[in-house]
Amino acid sequence: MPGGATTAAADPIILEAIGKRYETASGAVQAVDSVSLTVRAEEFVTLLGPSGCGKSTVLGMIAGLVRPDAGRVLVAGVPCVGPNPEQVALVFQDGGLFPWRTALDNVTFGLELRGVPAAKRREIALGLLEPMGLRGFERKYPRELSGGMRQRVAIARALAVDPKILLLDEPLGALDALTRIEMQSLLESVWQEEGFTAVLVTHDVTEAVMLGDRVVLIEDGIVKLEVDVPIARPRRRGSPQVAALEERILRHLFADGGYTQRSVA
Repeated sequence: MPGGATTAAADPIILEAIGKRYETASGAVQAVDSVSLTVRAEEFVTLLGPSGCGKSTVLGMIAGLVRPDAGRVLVAGVPCVGPNPEQVALVFQDGGLFPWRTALDNVTFGLELRGVPAAKRREIALGLLEPMGLRGFERKYPRELSGGMRQRVAIARALAVDPKILLLDEPLGALDALTRIEMQSLLESVWQEEGFTAVLVTHDVTEAVMLGDRVVLIEDGIVKLEVDVPIARPRRRGSPQVAALEERILRHLFADGGYTQRSVA
């Protein structure tokens, strides 16, 4: 991972035995149960697990969008009691772009809220859109962009405010396979260049291994496994090291023998 402080004082995300319980028509559901996790500065952590396992709820608590019923969340050493746009940016699966704003104007939105002058907003946005492969698409509206392009705009919008922490809630899940691979490489490249701390929610084992410094496996709201990924970057998809780590995670995730494929779509 990029060089950065690793002392406890510098840890940007600390989860201390957090829990979340939802009341539903059919009864109470314990979505997250006593999850403890520390994410180091400039680390890329992937939260992996099947749909409904609680990983997005964990991400929501880091973002300050979900209040834990138990435990606490520390962001930059301070208890998290709500969204912290000065430190944290969030990218959702659908991108969340404003359909009435161009790609350029979507990227500048957060800067507008901060009162950044128009000329500076434009400079920052153009500086992000070009490396994202969106040069020439600045004046296009979301409906005129492909799914992969919309996600690039969403990531650029999050990065425009220079966050210390980038949270990604399955932002590549709706993309076709080839675009998804391309976007994984782009995301890794941007992370290495910018040096922010990243937490990515995914249910794809290969994606978790290719991007993460550490893979955290969540099942039934509980952290079942943490795996460091000691594979040099850039990683080669299908390499023996990547395949072996995928197999290790899958054996743990599907210990009952009910799943034999190499990745989770």
